Amino acid sequence: MMLGLPALLPRAEAQVQPAVPLSSMPSTRLFHIAAERFLREPSGQGRLERGWLDATGSFTVHSTHPTVLSPTLPETALGKRLIFTEAWHALGELGPTARANFRLKPPETAIVIAGLLYFEVEPHPEARPDAGLLVNVSNRGYVEPGRPLTAGFVVTDQSRRVLIRGIGPGLAPFQVNQPLPDPVLTLFRGTDPLGENDIWGSTPDPTALAARFAQVGAFALPAGSLDAALVVVLPPGAYTAQVRSADTRGGEALVEVYVIP
Repeated sequence: MMLGLPALLPRAEAQVQPAVPLSSMPSTRLFHIAAERFLREPSGQGRLERGWLDATGSFTVHSTHPTVLSPTLPETALGKRLIFTEAWHALGELGPTARANFRLKPPETAIVIAGLLYFEVEPHPEARPDAGLLVNVSNRGYVEPGRPLTAGFVVTDQSRRVLIRGIGPGLAPFQVNQPLPDPVLTLFRGTDPLGENDIWGSTPDPTALAARFAQVGAFALPAGSLDAALVVVLPPGAYTAQVRSADTRGGEALVEVYVIP
C-alpha cells in the first residue's frame, strides 16, 4: 500500500448515503479500500477474510480468521466483498471525487451481521484506477492477548510525517459495544520496533497531538482516554502498526494511519 496524499479514516454515522454521480470529477481518487468477506468451509466452520479491494476489482486478503457465522447472515451474502457502514461513510467524508472509483452494489441492500450493518461494495463501472491515488489505511477488529490488530503500509518516494492511532475507548461514542479498554500501539519496520505509545495524553505535547488529529480530519479523543497515538517521520519503506491489549482484557479496536500534509 502506498501513502501519498492525506488520508481520512472511519467515523461512525447513522445511515448510508446514496451513490455519488461521477460527472465533472477531478482526478484524485481512492485506489483501494478495506473490505471483508465471509466464507463457509466444507466442514460448516465460518471464515472471515479481511483485505483490500482495488479499483480493478481485485481483492487481496491480508488476514484470515475462523468465525461463527451469525444466524442473520443470509447464504447469498457469503463470498461477497462487504464494507462496514462506518467505513463507507468515512470515505464519503473525503468527498465524491475520492470515493468515485467505488460504489455500493445495487440495490444497496443492508446485510445484518451480529447486529451490525454491512453493504456489498464493488468498483464503479466508470472507475479510473489510473487517475490518481488517495490512500486510506485502517483496520478494525477484535483484540485479545496473543491476538493483536495490525495495519501494514508503505511510504514511497520521500519521507512522510505520519499520524498513527490505536483506538479502543474512543470507539464507544460510535456504538461499538465492546471497545478494547487499554490499547497499546507499536510501530514496526520489519521486526524492529520504532516507537510505542500506551496513552496518547502522556506524550510530551498532547495539545499539539490533538491539533494533529484535527488537521487530518480524525475524530477527537477525550483528554483522559487510554487510546494511543504516535506522530513519526518515516523514510521510504514498509511498516506495520500493531495494536495489542495492555492487560488480559479484549475488545474491538481500530488502527489508523494518516499522512500529515
